[in-house]
Amino acid sequence: MKISKVILLCVAMSMHSNSNIFAQDTLKITIAQAEKQFLEKNLQLLAEQYNIDAAKANLLQAKLFPNPTVSAGLNIYNPENRRWFDANKNSGQYTFAVEQVIRIGGQRNKEIALAKIDIQLAENQFYDLLRTLRFSLGSVFYEAYFTYRSLTAFDTQIALLEELENHYKELKNRGVVALSEVVRIQSLLYGLQSDKLELQAAFNDLQATLQTLLQDNRTVFIPEIAENEFSNFPSFENL
Repeated sequence: MKISKVILLCVAMSMHSNSNIFAQDTLKITIAQAEKQFLEKNLQLLAEQYNIDAAKANLLQAKLFPNPTVSAGLNIYNPENRRWFDANKNSGQYTFAVEQVIRIGGQRNKEIALAKIDIQLAENQFYDLLRTLRFSLGSVFYEAYFTYRSLTAFDTQIALLEELENHYKELKNRGVVALSEVVRIQSLLYGLQSDKLELQAAFNDLQATLQTLLQDNRTVFIPEIAENEFSNFPSFENL
């Protein structure tokens, strides 16, 4: 009997924990909607996109020739004729200079090639990150879907066993069945409740990961999948 009380206490604590979780806003969501929200709100992907833009800007800069440098000079004051800003051709002094950096030995081509490599590396990093996170999102989404369906099935089975337990208790009180039959039903019921407790903990972990990927920790996402969507399970081959 002590064991039964402990199990019932654990189940009660689980139900209290579940009520806190589902006290949040719940939202039914499809895999397409999840991917859309993931791409819109994932800041890490946006940061990688900015890296690609910066690399492309470096390539454009590498293709440009350096701008020439133009300089000019003249006397502020000519002490010979005591004139300011004397720039006449007889007594003034003024200079003009133009400087242009000329790259030799294929230096410009090498810089362009390096800039192109930087762009390719940035794009590869972006697509690798995108593929990895989308695969993680799909895996967590589908696992959360089946876990949630299992929790629903557990609720149905537990409700049936609770009715059966009450029915057997009435039969036991009328002397129709033995106490051992009631205990057997209770044992099955407690076992299901314990399994549901573990499954609920697994669903909570999946939900936390889903909320992180979708950048929303205030919503409990309930995955929804149509029958024709199972053939579209994400893999590295089709991402």
